[in-house]
Amino acid sequence: MYRNLLGLTLSLVSLFLIARAIGPKEYGQYFVAGVTLDFISCLCQLGLGPVVQRKNGEQFEKFWRQYFTLSFSTAILISVLLVLTVGSLPLLTGQIKNILCIMSLGLPALVGLTSIRVASEKKLRLNELVVAELLGQIVFILVSVSLISWGWGATAPASAWLLQVNLIFWILFFRKKKMLDLKWDLSELGRMVRLGTSQLVITLLLEARVPLMVSVAAPSFGLGITGELGIIRRLVQKLNLFNSSNGRLTMMVCSTYTNNRRRLKIFIAKNLWGNIIGFGLLGCLVVTIPDKIVYLLMGPEWVSVKKVIPYFISSFLLLSACSVLDVALQATDAVRLRMGSALVYLLTLLMGSIFFVSAYGFVGWGYAELLSSAVYMAGLLMMVRTKVGRIPISSALLMLTAFVGSIATRNFWGMIPLTLMLCLSARAALRRVGAFVNPY
Repeated sequence: MYRNLLGLTLSLVSLFLIARAIGPKEYGQYFVAGVTLDFISCLCQLGLGPVVQRKNGEQFEKFWRQYFTLSFSTAILISVLLVLTVGSLPLLTGQIKNILCIMSLGLPALVGLTSIRVASEKKLRLNELVVAELLGQIVFILVSVSLISWGWGATAPASAWLLQVNLIFWILFFRKKKMLDLKWDLSELGRMVRLGTSQLVITLLLEARVPLMVSVAAPSFGLGITGELGIIRRLVQKLNLFNSSNGRLTMMVCSTYTNNRRRLKIFIAKNLWGNIIGFGLLGCLVVTIPDKIVYLLMGPEWVSVKKVIPYFISSFLLLSACSVLDVALQATDAVRLRMGSALVYLLTLLMGSIFFVSAYGFVGWGYAELLSSAVYMAGLLMMVRTKVGRIPISSALLMLTAFVGSIATRNFWGMIPLTLMLCLSARAALRRVGAFVNPY
């Protein structure tokens, strides 16, 4: 745990240092390139990550090797194509093209590292991964600060990231060389691609929210505001300790409860409680940070980010809870329901951004994020009840509502009903403690 907290601290330090050193406009250029590469990396993985996570034993080993080989090879091919064609992309400016060209060289390492992370989490062997990532964070800070001091601007963090991701990947690659077997099994490739297609569509629909934000913010407000929105998103992502890795581990556990709905319901309820309380309390802490501290950490150009932070945190709190509900649908193979809910989420975000951004400026994007996340969660709740059955989460949802209301409105008097809600919810949870300890 202390290694994860140290990694989070280093990650936040690097974020604040870069933000203070290069300013909103250049950070906006770096963010746009990073968003483009993240979206492409999702495409390279072909939706196979969740499919592989659900396998066990020898079947996992077999599927994982094919997953690594296929995604890594696809990333190499797309990386070469990006380097050769990035100059002809019409929607990106010259500096963003240069940054994307640098970062595209790290695409194979990024995709390969994602595959290795899946294997490490499946086998619960995270020490090597955490140590390598800590080393990578230190290298990133040292290199980016040095290059910025030499006048590299937005290309400095991009070059440091390229070194960081390759360093982490190749350390883990040689440590796990025996496990990695880059051989093609043509008889399995077609089957794996078919299995991953639906998950790929769902992933792209959900991940499209960030490119959508960039496509709305950059033409309307310029790269400066895009950088401010981007750094808020990066900050909240780093603070959300319960969303990514916990979601993958939850998926692995739930895959073993597919035929035992009682244990599946209990596990989902417990994880929902953990996500809501953990990230909710952290969100309340973040929105109470005075403007002077933001000024001190990031510089005077970034003080306006405080206007949007509450809505982003509230949105991510809802999405964190949604990730747990989505796992329940994954465990029951509810592909069409998940795809439909992801499509509704993206369309709601699109329509909300058109209305709120035109009415309220860049703060309107925060409103659109919050609205679309609430609609997404409402849809998932109905679908989970249909496919899994009734889950005892009413007290958790009341707690979620109290947290979102307090954070989004920055109403600190809301901490009083929040405390009362916490006591009532804890009482309701204690009534089920026997079921948590002994689900049978």
